[in-house]
Amino acid sequence: MKALIKGIGKGIWYFFTPFVWVVGMVLGTAIGLIMFFVYAIYSIFLFFTGRSLFKDLPEDKKVKEIKELEAKKAQDPSMPQANPYPQQPYPQPNPYLQPQQFVNPQQNIPVNNYPQQPVQQENYPNLNNQSDTEGGHE
Repeated sequence: MKALIKGIGKGIWYFFTPFVWVVGMVLGTAIGLIMFFVYAIYSIFLFFTGRSLFKDLPEDKKVKEIKELEAKKAQDPSMPQANPYPQQPYPQPNPYLQPQQFVNPQQNIPVNNYPQQPVQQENYPNLNNQSDTEGGHE
């Protein structure tokens, strides 16, 4: 008798559990779609009225304050104006560089002031100085 009641209980559980899952998913989907369309219409309305769906961040508030201050400065000539082009110091010439010399100044062909340095190659045979025997035979 106990096994029969257990079996009936499991049958009822297995019968209603998928139904509850399906109803939950359908309700979640329906609520999600309704919220999607409501917020889409609301955000379109806010866009055309010039407002935002989200609150201003602290950085946005600072930018608005700076823009308002600049607008006031532009309207009131008695307020001091900031120079948008501050004077930059001129670059100083490098004392270690020598003036460039030219072979032919009319054609601007520079002289190679730096001598060619020999390339040091290690672990390679020197092929420029061949031994007394040609062809590698002794």
